Parts: sequence; C-alpha cells; structure tokens
Amino acid sequence: MDGLENLVQDRCQVDGSIDTEEFKSQLAEMRTQVAKLVEKSVQVPTPIMPDSLMQMLNQEPSTQSIDDLWGELPKSKSDKRKHITEESDEKIPADLSREQRRQEKKARKASRKAAREKEAIE
Repeated sequence: MDGLENLVQDRCQVDGSIDTEEFKSQLAEMRTQVAKLVEKSVQVPTPIMPDSLMQMLNQEPSTQSIDDLWGELPKSKSDKRKHITEESDEKIPADLSREQRRQEKKARKASRKAAREKEAIE
C-alpha cells in the first residue's frame, strides 16, 4: 500500500465503514485529483527586491577590516574625557547653560533650605 491508500483506509476506519468498493472508489477519485494537480503548472511570483539591495548583493564581498571602517576606538571613558578636555579649553554654550542650570538648582535648594529653617524657628 502506498501513502494514499493508507490515508483513504484511515478515513474509512474513522467513518466506521471498511467497504472495499467504497475504499477503491475514494482511492481512484483521489488519484484523479492528484493527477489533475500535477498537470497544472504553478506560477510563482518573482520576489520584489529594491534595486539598491540588488546592487549590494551583486557587489563582490569586501575584505576591509573593521578597524579600517571604524578607526581606533577609545580605550576607556576616562581616556575619552581627557581627550575632550584637551581639545578645547574654552567653554562651549552647552556647557555654559549646563553650568547655569547647576547654579540655579543650587540657589533653589538653598532658598528651600532657608525657608524650611525659617518655618522650623517660627
């Protein structure tokens, strides 16, 4: 028995009827359906791929090392900080605004503290 016969026989057993004539007719019907499917040609759509991706896929593989692409990475954060401070001794506007915010925050803290102390005394 081939796989198709096993399938039909299993279906017949589930139905509770093991009539051989019914089995053979179902088997013949399934075989004709399979034969019809085999005759039909199937059209598989071509995948749509952007030209940029196709160009990338058509290029030869690169043997460039990562160091060449990225350059030398900083060793640690402290080295990076030293490098940045050495670059410019002048304060940039972002640093000034940051310093102003710090001073304002200190002033607010001091005024709140003074207000709390004043309330505690009264």
